[in-house]
Amino acid sequence: SPLCDNCGKPDPDGKPLQRCSACQSVHYCSKECQKSHWSEGGHKLKCKELAKAVPDWFPHPDEVARLVRRTGLDRKALVQLLEKYRGKDGTFPGEGGA
Repeated sequence: SPLCDNCGKPDPDGKPLQRCSACQSVHYCSKECQKSHWSEGGHKLKCKELAKAVPDWFPHPDEVARLVRRTGLDRKALVQLLEKYRGKDGTFPGEGGA
């Protein structure tokens, strides 16, 4: 389960965290954390870039952020790697036909 990108905590009520509606790449546990991360945390400067970095074909935009953290690759390198494995029908190995 993702942690809040501002404070680093899970949702205090155990509910799924809300995502940024524009880029879908960051998670927040509260409106206060969202507002703080937007202005003080620098998300305002990165949001459009993050939205562009998540390709339309990727089914779960928040998974890109998770994979970036796990692999240490930047978004561009990660998307390029994933594109190598994506079949002509748009699926990945093991997913079956579209």
